[in-house]
Amino acid sequence: MKLFNKNKLIDVAWHIDNKLDFINVSKGFFKNIKKYSISKTIGCPAVSSANNRIYYVNSPLDITIEIEKNPKTNSYEYKYKYENSPQTTELSNAINNMITLDVNNKNVITFQFTTPYIFRTDYQDIELFLTPPNIETENVQFVTGAFNITNWLRPISSAWIILDPSKKAVIKYKKNKPLYFIVFNKNINLQYKELSEEANKYLRNTFMITKFVSNVSSYFADIVKRRPKKLL
Repeated sequence: MKLFNKNKLIDVAWHIDNKLDFINVSKGFFKNIKKYSISKTIGCPAVSSANNRIYYVNSPLDITIEIEKNPKTNSYEYKYKYENSPQTTELSNAINNMITLDVNNKNVITFQFTTPYIFRTDYQDIELFLTPPNIETENVQFVTGAFNITNWLRPISSAWIILDPSKKAVIKYKKNKPLYFIVFNKNINLQYKELSEEANKYLRNTFMITKFVSNVSSYFADIVKRRPKKLL
């Protein structure tokens, strides 16, 4: 009986894509992905089996976001205030490009802070899970999610739903605090690696596809036929 997942490290690459929604944003603005290291002195096999599976990304800036209903327009709006960064039009435009506020037909309000980190691998069935950060918030709940990175190359979002739409919601991101945690279903060897031209062409098939289609899974039968053999 196998109690612990101690598979051979699987190669996974990440890069920062600033070519579409993040046009004119310097890649240097975004933090590197870091591994959540657990002390080896604990000596527990359950702990060591998770040592190459958990990662996180810190916020690129100190920013407080407030979301509430505008009584004049009867629509939900966000506003933000950031500190310890230059007060420039370019940065304000970048922040607005990364923020999405949606209200669905069930009046569920979702806030997303989308970051241009994209993962890829040539191994099958490598799944990525997003889990919540430990930051100061009010009236929100983190939206967890998971997807297979073998065929779906996509950016990562720090997403939240508003718990009580009648009240103000607040999210406070800090430079030294994670936007989210990233957990993989297997132990991986994560490395920064720029896209090849061929891999970049495949990415354009999947980038932001959910903005254009419903039931995205049904489209991948065609999309994966365009996938090159190697993405790494």
